[in-house]
Amino acid sequence: MKYTIHARNAHQWAVGFITLLNEAQSVDEINQLREIHMNTARAIKKTRPDIMNHVAQQVANRRSMLAQAPGE
Repeated sequence: MKYTIHARNAHQWAVGFITLLNEAQSVDEINQLREIHMNTARAIKKTRPDIMNHVAQQVANRRSMLAQAPGE
């Protein structure tokens, strides 16, 4: 199913996604989050690639931070 995302909705989604991303405690949680939001992310990438580039950078930063954190 194809659909489009308006700019304001794309921004709101990105803010929510990044909030959930920052709460992730492991790389596995990040992967699950990405899988759940994949269809929305694809639609936003077509509509607002600048927002998706920012989200992708945030995902990379969070993965890196979790990978470097000592295990608990």
